[in-house]
Amino acid sequence: MEQGENNSSRPQVNQSVHFRALGTTYKVLSSSVNGSAAIVEHTLEAKSLGAPMHKHTYEDEISYVLEGHLSVVQNGEIQTAGVGEYIVKPRGIFHTFWNSGSETTRFIEVISPGNFENYFLKLLLFFRLTSHCSSTKFQPS
Repeated sequence: MEQGENNSSRPQVNQSVHFRALGTTYKVLSSSVNGSAAIVEHTLEAKSLGAPMHKHTYEDEISYVLEGHLSVVQNGEIQTAGVGEYIVKPRGIFHTFWNSGSETTRFIEVISPGNFENYFLKLLLFFRLTSHCSSTKFQPS
C-alpha cells in the first residue's frame, strides 16, 4: 500500500492498493455519498488482464479512460475505449477487461451503488494473510 499504511478493511481517500497488474486508488468513497456511488482510479499494466470473467449482481460500472486503451468483452462483443471514451458495464452481465497495449492504461471507474470499492482492499488483505501458504504473489504499492 502507499499514501500511508492502512491495515483496516476500510479504504481511505487517495489510498492506493496494487495486486497483480491492477492498481486501485480510492477517489470518492461511498460512505461520503450515503452509499449511492464510489469512484476509483485504476491503472492496468500493458498486456494484462484486469480481472477474469465475472458479473456483478448489485453494481453497475462505468469506465472512463484517461490514458491508453481499455478493452472489455460483454455479451460476446469486444469494446475498446481510448482516452476520453466510456465503457458501461451493467450489473448482471458477464464481463472481463484487459489492456492489450504496450503502455499502462489509466481509467476512472464509477461504481453504483457504492460499497463494492471495499473489495479491492479486502482482496489485498486476503492475499497478505494467505501469502505465506500460497504461491500467489501480490505487491502492495
